[in-house]
Amino acid sequence: MWYKKFALDDLFLREAVYLYNFRKLKGSITNGKSQIYGAAGEILVKHFYEKTNNVIHHGTHDYDMIINGYTIEVKTKARTDEPYLHYNGSVCCLNAKQNCDFYFFCQISKDYKFGYLLGYVSREEFMKESFLLKKGEKDGQFTVREDCLNMKYADMRRVK
Repeated sequence: MWYKKFALDDLFLREAVYLYNFRKLKGSITNGKSQIYGAAGEILVKHFYEKTNNVIHHGTHDYDMIINGYTIEVKTKARTDEPYLHYNGSVCCLNAKQNCDFYFFCQISKDYKFGYLLGYVSREEFMKESFLLKKGEKDGQFTVREDCLNMKYADMRRVK
């Protein structure tokens, strides 16, 4: 399998809820309604790497954590289906100036039962290789809510 899949439990979700006060974030595409999925993605990355790496949760606008000295911004989507390689990881153009070393892409099932680590890419490579989808355009079956830079999961590095 090209991605890593994890079953999530209530303790995991409580940790995600504890991580944030869930106020409306400036520039939030969903007006803050998807923050729990973003928090769950961050917790998933943190738990996966903290056993073998130095992980510091940071939680700034520019990045979410530092892993072995690299700044990591976690981007998470909520979906009802399993991930596919032709799906896109996205960075909203409003956030494209975040000062991080890497973007890490995750997916959380809308029912909060599963989390997926999908891939990662350096910010520099993402900015060179990504393509623009404008607000109102289609991304598969979804309509893009804000201008976003995108990269197919197939074009990212795999999680080891």
